[in-house]
Amino acid sequence: MEWQRDEDIPLTDVLGAAITSTSAAQITATYGEYFNLHDVILIDSELMQVLATDATNNYLTVTRGFAGSTAATHLISATIYRLGSARPEGSSPGWAQQVATSQPYNYTCPEGFGCAA
Repeated sequence: MEWQRDEDIPLTDVLGAAITSTSAAQITATYGEYFNLHDVILIDSELMQVLATDATNNYLTVTRGFAGSTAATHLISATIYRLGSARPEGSSPGWAQQVATSQPYNYTCPEGFGCAA
């Protein structure tokens, strides 16, 4: 028998170090394992796209000022919001595909609702 356990990755984290330059391409998160390639993150009013992750050292290599936002400096412990993935231009339709799950054989009907055959 095999068991699988899914866990939700938190949607927020905090900076582990201040970002003191508007051109810095590497930032430090508190939990680098929360982030994946192509994630779009928001810190204050700046959007960034994650280009690489180093979960061991909690580093994220990012594109600063993503999607027309303005690169800025950010204080340590500023909240990092994980907004989701930006599909790379020209990527295949199956990239980052989500799979819907269902439980077709685990349905119960409350008594008195007329669903019993």
